[in-house]
Amino acid sequence: MDYMVIIPTYKRYSKVEPITGLGLPMERYALCVNDMTEAREYRKFYPDVRIIVANVKGCTAARNYLLDHFPVGTQMVQVDDDVEGLFELRGQGRENLVKMTGEEVDALIKQGFTTAKKNGTNLWGVYPVFNHYFMSRTIVPHSHIVGMFMGIVVGQERFDPYLNSKVDYAFTIQHILRYRKVVRFNYVCVKGKYESNAGGLQTVRNRDREEAEVLYLLNKYPKYVFRNTKREGSEILLKFKVTK
Repeated sequence: MDYMVIIPTYKRYSKVEPITGLGLPMERYALCVNDMTEAREYRKFYPDVRIIVANVKGCTAARNYLLDHFPVGTQMVQVDDDVEGLFELRGQGRENLVKMTGEEVDALIKQGFTTAKKNGTNLWGVYPVFNHYFMSRTIVPHSHIVGMFMGIVVGQERFDPYLNSKVDYAFTIQHILRYRKVVRFNYVCVKGKYESNAGGLQTVRNRDREEAEVLYLLNKYPKYVFRNTKREGSEILLKFKVTK
């Protein structure tokens, strides 16, 4: 199966975690960077990885550049540059969250695109939190596909340019509205360092900005999202209302 793993990245020259964390062959990866200056810096550390120069600013703009750059039907996995790996639930308890090998990640990606096609949708993903408690051996159709690791078949949908940290919520909603479903593997989760690594989304992320994005989503999609009032802290979470 033909697919590529594309990592939009910014000023994390020697710390593109997924390249080692996912364990895939180098030819599967591509880095998406802002400009030629960034490209030269990344090339020093990753000489064997394809580099795509988007000439745009911001992660959301880079994500959309990729969707515009490649033809409709292209199968890509967009991955955040601080993702350490995928973990599969193989029993009960956190000790049974097992990091997947490169071969297992490759098999999951192929299964993701195959299952999405079978279900008539262009978006699939994994459980969004490194926490076994709510994970299960299920595949669900109406849940948030986290932007840290999402499989996309290029179509008409684009990321909302107003959004940064919450852009994956609107992207998920677009797909549910158009295709009636997405595909999420609830027995695989993604682990990243998004709150501790310098660079990347941390350059624009703050509570005021997140609150503005929450309000934007609540106003734009009042039937599909609402606040998760049980959670507090720097990360403001949303949940989908499951509607038919």
